[in-house]
Amino acid sequence: MALIAGTSSCHLALSRKKELVPGAWGPYLSVMVPALWLTESGQSASGLLLDYVLRRMGTLDEKSVSYSALDDVIKCLAGMAKEKGLSEIDRLTAEVHVWPDLHGNRSPLADPDLSGMLLGWRMYDSDDEWAVLYLATVQALAYGTRHIVENLRQHRIDAIYLAGGLRRNRLYVQAHADVLNVPVVLPACDESILQGVAVSSATAAGQFSTVSQAMDALCGQGEVVMPNPAVREYHDRKYNVFMELMQCQHNVRRIMTARKSANN
Repeated sequence: MALIAGTSSCHLALSRKKELVPGAWGPYLSVMVPALWLTESGQSASGLLLDYVLRRMGTLDEKSVSYSALDDVIKCLAGMAKEKGLSEIDRLTAEVHVWPDLHGNRSPLADPDLSGMLLGWRMYDSDDEWAVLYLATVQALAYGTRHIVENLRQHRIDAIYLAGGLRRNRLYVQAHADVLNVPVVLPACDESILQGVAVSSATAAGQFSTVSQAMDALCGQGEVVMPNPAVREYHDRKYNVFMELMQCQHNVRRIMTARKSANN
């Protein structure tokens, strides 16, 4: 599966058969790779949400979010994990759980009325606490991707090919590898989308006989980030909480709608 992650995120799955998936767009034939069906899912404002949390940390410029700021967050998390005797920073979020749909759910629920949720909210007055919330938000986006992947159960997904600005976010990349328990492939090229346009254009112009030949000639190598087996069970439990948050919001909506109907 390809994941284009930036201000928002787009999840693209290819298959040889036409598969109709609820909560996803398509499938579309030959729009990305000839003779293959493309199914598209997505998360609205995912990268924007991460920027929002970073901006809430008092040491950061309100108008600028940089990856040097993210390095500071990672250092902060590593120091906290060491102080608490934790072998992985992932475990710092055991009491902080996020549902990240501040702009509604695009996939797989297609519900514009869902909103964000935070369980474990405290009086955040230090960068340490905001750093943990940032990590919990990163993990929540990965759980959202897992929710999408589970909805694409007709597709066999053995790896995630990650493009877009969030490919430079080390926490985001590792969280997706760990939560989905698959390798994440990071292309060496910073502009993978433009590179894909070049591949398609060169093939259409007759420079290459097939898309595969164009890819072999024009695309470079990349880095593979492997999942950490030590945190798999932890993320399975966190994912269960993530799904409980969704159910909780549905229950709240049902309760409040029933009361409104009674008053009418």
